[in-house]
Amino acid sequence: MGARIPSFDFVSEIGVIVPPNRLGDREAVLTKHLQLSVCVLAAICRASASAAPANRDALFTKYASAPVYHGPVQLPRFKDRDRDFADYRTRIRDGMRQGANFAGHYALIGWGCGTGCQVYVVGDVITGQMFDFLLSGEEFINLRIQAWPDSRLILASWAAETNTSGAGSRGYNCLSQRLQWNGIKAVPLGKPTVVRTVKFDDIDKCDGN
Repeated sequence: MGARIPSFDFVSEIGVIVPPNRLGDREAVLTKHLQLSVCVLAAICRASASAAPANRDALFTKYASAPVYHGPVQLPRFKDRDRDFADYRTRIRDGMRQGANFAGHYALIGWGCGTGCQVYVVGDVITGQMFDFLLSGEEFINLRIQAWPDSRLILASWAAETNTSGAGSRGYNCLSQRLQWNGIKAVPLGKPTVVRTVKFDDIDKCDGN
């Protein structure tokens, strides 16, 4: 199975700013209530954090693929069938040799193409055939892909400029989208969702949404 998103605990000390023994009765009671509120909030956040990976696991499992292929890897035919990918043959061969990392018998391979730019392609490690990936290039700023070796589901997040006319201040939408691999291409499972809008200085907050 693929790597899971780590769980985390919410921790806060807002309720212990001043020790109760240095305050009057009223202040001590208030601090006690604050501490209790923090404990309740922490418990809720821990429960939510624990539930998030479980929900994510269930989502990937819903789109389970064939078992992960561990046999010999067939490299692309860059002289004929896969000639459109020949300019990146070294990166692709290196990625393919790592074996299947996505949807049973596919290798999802990516590399940088400049600041905040990522290129992705998909290769079938059984046949060697190469495929374009729908989300790729400078249009998808800080593109982040989540995929499992035994699932056809793809979770993608990226930033997109809100004002492309060049006039006025530049804002960016943090977007997320689910896609499903059908054997030859990634098919969107709905339109991209705007998670938040940020300024250029905060564009890193779009990473992973």
